[in-house]
Amino acid sequence: MPPPTSYGLLSGADASSLERERAALDADAPTNGVARTAPVQPAVVRRPLAAYWILLVAVLLGLAAGSIIGLLTLV
Repeated sequence: MPPPTSYGLLSGADASSLERERAALDADAPTNGVARTAPVQPAVVRRPLAAYWILLVAVLLGLAAGSIIGLLTLV
């Protein structure tokens, strides 16, 4: 059976374009053996959620549920 003439990729790329991309990526690799590292960003300190925010959300959900129940009882 003969090998396929193309890989049938949806992008329409054939084997030669894939080889060009791989060669371009290999050319970008560091040549001195030292890997490039991304700059270190400071850690984000997350504080615990304040109790009043939790209380506010609970009150708003209660009011929303109460208004829905009230509207349903009017019908």
